[in-house]
Amino acid sequence: MSLTKNQPRESPTTRRKAPKAHQFTAVGLLLAMLVSLLAHEHVRRVEARIAGWAIETFMDVGTYMEPYGTYLTIGAGTQHIFTLDVTFACSVVLLTAPLLLVAALLLFSGRGSLSLTIPAALVGVAILVAINTLRIMLIAALTRENNLDGFALAHTVYGSLLVLIGLAFVQVLFVKTVIKKRR
Repeated sequence: MSLTKNQPRESPTTRRKAPKAHQFTAVGLLLAMLVSLLAHEHVRRVEARIAGWAIETFMDVGTYMEPYGTYLTIGAGTQHIFTLDVTFACSVVLLTAPLLLVAALLLFSGRGSLSLTIPAALVGVAILVAINTLRIMLIAALTRENNLDGFALAHTVYGSLLVLIGLAFVQVLFVKTVIKKRR
């Protein structure tokens, strides 16, 4: 038999303070989120260029984009030419902001592992960019096929469904990957 001091056990609701590196990284993620929201036009421009490249590569349809705009002209040189504007409401910025916010909150609370959070956030952002690019490609394909009816269906129904499912998938996968298991 041995004698031990009665030490108070840590209750499941006891919070540990996150290390300084976690807090610093959380602030960095919040700043990245704010910068992307405030400088959304630059992000939208890059996003429109990525979508233009994807449409040319995978749909074999010519595209054109002004050097400093967010308007993507699709079908240049054909009878089915139209222009899409990648607006703030349709941008990947609104998809990545919640992911960056969750990442920052998990790090700041001490529930997220730094070595997992940053790579998982980068992968999550890349997946969300790919999903939104697929959405723009879907809009382009259905608009070319069915004009404004195709645009409305692709933009409002199929595109929104694709983005919502993708966002939910990425968020759940992200949280399951990052959260530390309680022992």
